[in-house]
Amino acid sequence: SAGRMSDESVKCLAEAPDGSVLVGTIHGLQQYDPSANAIREYRKELRDKLIISLFVDSRDRVWVGTFYDGLYCVEAGRLRHYSWDEPVSVDVSYLKGTPNRNCVRCLYEDGEGRFWISVYGGVGQFDPQTGRIDMLRDRHPELDSFKLVRDILQMKDGDLVGVGDNGRFRYDPASDVVRKNASEEAFTQTNQLERDSDGRYWLAEVDGLHRLRVGSGRLRPALGTGNVTPLDNTPHELCCHPLP
Repeated sequence: SAGRMSDESVKCLAEAPDGSVLVGTIHGLQQYDPSANAIREYRKELRDKLIISLFVDSRDRVWVGTFYDGLYCVEAGRLRHYSWDEPVSVDVSYLKGTPNRNCVRCLYEDGEGRFWISVYGGVGQFDPQTGRIDMLRDRHPELDSFKLVRDILQMKDGDLVGVGDNGRFRYDPASDVVRKNASEEAFTQTNQLERDSDGRYWLAEVDGLHRLRVGSGRLRPALGTGNVTPLDNTPHELCCHPLP
């Protein structure tokens, strides 16, 4: 039997090491096999968990971020749960809620093998061995406004860029320096940052799809592309800090 999804509300996707597609839903994690057109439950332990992020690292470990149930790691068939001591009763209101490390928005592994995690409250460096998170905002109070970071990506020069509901920031791990968006007027909710095979950077934002121009650090709307056209359909540029 091809089976059926336990829930139609899909929050995230990732390609598993075996080529199947992992599907995070509001009621657990599913695994879809395209060759057999079959779907099944991936791990019964994650049943009824609200899955909001998925990541497969360089060692083929599958990382599963949840909504207030911490982080899970699947490695060689074993499941490990990371959870942090946080208040049981939390305020989850938009951008004004209580910081909580058990709400895991994304996980990212950079080119040096370091792990970075976005939890509700900000971004930090994550140690998979101990589960420790060193939050950047503890050293950089200017990042207090970046509570909800939806994506992290490493640039060609090694810097990290975090994007989310309060715009973008750039962080250099080597020098421990943070640079926020150079123009406060340019901030907009950004849902995802991707680099394509030609080295171009793309931002998925609430007003459309934008290209982050290499060198100039400017955002240009991708016009004439149907649903990704900015809502007002007017060409414009948004200034931000130059990225490599």
